[in-house]
Amino acid sequence: MTPEKPALLFFDADGTLIDEEKHAVPQDTAEAVREARNNGHLVFLNTGRPFGHTARDVLAIGFDGHLCACGMYIRIGDEIIEDVRLDPEYCRQLRDTATEQGLQIVCESQDAWFYDAAHLNLPWITQEMETVSKTGARIFGSLDMPEFRFEKFLVMNTPSTGWPSFRESIAEDFTIIDRGLFYECVPKGYSKATAIRKVLAYLHMEDAETYAFGDSSNDVEMLDMVKHPVIMDSAPDDLKKGKYYVTGSAGEHGIVFAFRHFGII
Repeated sequence: MTPEKPALLFFDADGTLIDEEKHAVPQDTAEAVREARNNGHLVFLNTGRPFGHTARDVLAIGFDGHLCACGMYIRIGDEIIEDVRLDPEYCRQLRDTATEQGLQIVCESQDAWFYDAAHLNLPWITQEMETVSKTGARIFGSLDMPEFRFEKFLVMNTPSTGWPSFRESIAEDFTIIDRGLFYECVPKGYSKATAIRKVLAYLHMEDAETYAFGDSSNDVEMLDMVKHPVIMDSAPDDLKKGKYYVTGSAGEHGIVFAFRHFGII
């Protein structure tokens, strides 16, 4: 039955829709999201990954819109309403400064992924490279490629005397999110929360019932701005305290349980 006022549902991908142990979307999760959409609700992917890096089984679920790269790319239906591209020369300057400081960085653009091949000994790099390669995004094992440019970048959380000064030098232009293994650096003014605001304004649905589903520190702004924030049980303990509804993990029917709790399906 179609509700009088459809809710807007916003989903993180990794660890929320994707079971990170099996590296796949559980079948019951995909079916639940489709059922919610069939019930008249609007469903949106809201991920830190650029659109071109999004796993195929996530895209196969079917969404009313895609909010990617922490709000730097927004597509509703077939219409792109946001597509931010950083100046290539600015990207090269940041790269040079980071490498001069001895930092290990990974850079993400909408259709490419750049890393330093000298850091292939890091398990995180090899695992992420395998994940991204499955999406069809171009992978470059060099930060010196002519095609180099990015929308956001990651700094590996490894001991480095250069990190404090580099962090200070970019703090005015980038929001720096501590993700544990790495720091996620996103241009100021963009986040999963700003993406939701732009969608609500575009659809003239600022008063809609809104839900967000996430599991990590880069989901906090998104969770804090919706009416019904849901955190997965696999999230760090400090994120599960207090104001969020805690559901099961991605591999433990978390989305299905949350949908039933709120009457979405």
